[in-house]
Amino acid sequence: MSLHVERLRPDRDALTAAGAAALEQRLDAATLRLAPSFSAAVFDADGVVAWVGRGHQRRDAAVPTRDTIYRIASMSKSFLGAAALVLRDEGRLDMHAPITDYVPEFAAATYRGRPVHVTLDMLMSNRAGLAEDNPWGDDHLGASRAEMSRVLSDGLRLALPPDEAYQYSNLGISLIGRAVEQVTGQTVERFVSERLLRPLGLHHTAYSLDDIETGLGGSSRAAADAAGSPAAATVEGEAPRAASHSPGSSQASAGIDAATGWRSFDSGATWAPEPYVGCGALGCIGALFSTVDDIAAWGRFLRSAFTEHPVREDVLAAASRRELQRVHTIIAGTDERLSNRPLTGAGYGYGLVVEHHRRLGRIVQHSGGLPGFTSHMRWHVDSGVGVVVFGNSDATSAAAIAIDVHDRLLDEVVLRLAADASTGPVVAAAAPDEARPGASDAAGDELAGGAGTGTGADTGSAVRTAGADSATVLSAAGAGAAEGAGASPGGTGASAALSTTTTTTLSAAGAPARSTGVLAGQVRPWPETLAAARTLDAFVCTSTGETSIASCAGLFARNVLTDEPAVVRDRALAEARAAVGGVPTQASPVESRLLEAPTEAVLRWIVPGESGDLVCTVRMVGLSDPLVQAFSVDAAARSGQQGRMAAFGA
Repeated sequence: MSLHVERLRPDRDALTAAGAAALEQRLDAATLRLAPSFSAAVFDADGVVAWVGRGHQRRDAAVPTRDTIYRIASMSKSFLGAAALVLRDEGRLDMHAPITDYVPEFAAATYRGRPVHVTLDMLMSNRAGLAEDNPWGDDHLGASRAEMSRVLSDGLRLALPPDEAYQYSNLGISLIGRAVEQVTGQTVERFVSERLLRPLGLHHTAYSLDDIETGLGGSSRAAADAAGSPAAATVEGEAPRAASHSPGSSQASAGIDAATGWRSFDSGATWAPEPYVGCGALGCIGALFSTVDDIAAWGRFLRSAFTEHPVREDVLAAASRRELQRVHTIIAGTDERLSNRPLTGAGYGYGLVVEHHRRLGRIVQHSGGLPGFTSHMRWHVDSGVGVVVFGNSDATSAAAIAIDVHDRLLDEVVLRLAADASTGPVVAAAAPDEARPGASDAAGDELAGGAGTGTGADTGSAVRTAGADSATVLSAAGAGAAEGAGASPGGTGASAALSTTTTTTLSAAGAPARSTGVLAGQVRPWPETLAAARTLDAFVCTSTGETSIASCAGLFARNVLTDEPAVVRDRALAEARAAVGGVPTQASPVESRLLEAPTEAVLRWIVPGESGDLVCTVRMVGLSDPLVQAFSVDAAARSGQQGRMAAFGA
């Protein structure tokens, strides 16, 4: 830490006034158009000091209160990380053991056809080399343990060499949950409830609304019945894929005030209900429901580990809580979502993103995004000032709101206090050398300020048409930052609604290749990635009003055409083609137009237009038979000489 903890503890009255003003001003009319409701709070070391609720959480007459429950998506990952360290501290789980010691099916995973050595530590800190999987992970949150066991046994395809670079993986982190079940003989949801949620009094936090109603908290009724049996037996007893409450009936449980999820494809002009995603084998990384007060209490519990008198060491030792909140894997500082903030670095801990602010030192945060929901939590370690924001739409970013409010409070309240107590300017020490080497150009959905899960992120599809330098986006699973990191790593990624923004140049759309470090010159796309790019490139070039993206359905994971209807994607592509004055029906081979391959599962290329270029991006999910989980097309004005990658060849 750069500044003495507690020295920067602000005056509570000043923080209360500043927090209320910041929340009120940030939740303006433009923001409120992008979600049916918001619940947002500012907290300090003693509790919530300011709260604002806006809108209608079920699009009826009800308005949010501090007890209104929202889905928090990938913010669930920090609870899983804490549960793993509880078992590690008891000598029951080895974070540096190979995951195959606990999940034997993972032995079928390969990188470039060869077996891999992957540890629990690599998985929990997103350094295992598994492909980013936010859209696919959202769709499979409720998949059964038996189904996920089959996926593992078929063999996962790694997109990067293990133990080298950051790459957000929901499936990877979920394997920590399987390890917890293997050593405890009970569901991970039950373990989190019994060892964390209930002891800490987080009675409005659980993996299903039924559990909050009954007081079980953290495990479904079916899973609770199966608790105590061997982990393998929980496959038969786990909760069904379908959610227990539909958007229209979430109030059926007496005493439960739960927000329902909503989607919009026209910037909030119209809304469609989005059923809750179920809680299955991946539920441990993104299925929790909670309130702003419970999450503020969780943040205070974790942050107190840095003080002289940490609370509740009987639940989890202070040293272990600090371990959750330190960098285990570096997130590339060149990532564009970090470059516009005063950070000296950032990285992923155990279910949490750690930022090192140039003036203020350590900030801990994570985002969450699922279809119909967006969430974010963050706290400044030295002062204890934190912010929690929930919304029930993925057309906006809770992270962007939380960052704006938090940065304002740190500037207006905390830094002013520091300046008063210091004879000179406040300058943070350099970020401690606490991270594993390695960085990636693809920082996943966990960074800073966009729409978005990450189970990492609220991802989205946008039509950007704001002048000569605008970009029109067709997204098959989302564009934007998601879940973990700030404008959401994090978490589970859902598709957002069509929105209007501005992209200045082709390079701003992400054109030039940026392979650096140990991976430079090594990354080559999977054959399936290149084959998908060829097919989708041909569709982009020849698409007419008579054709539909649905004709490419054989390439897609099932989330692609359910996240957004084909008709929405077709309209967006038509607008993108028009924005660049049309494109040739026959172009040079896609291999000659490649821009970058940040991992073997991601490929970006150009389709030249008459007055601009289309920048296409395809993202695969690393199954034994990789599928497209996201596809985007950005229309951007040319900005002079552009970088190009050498052709990879067939």
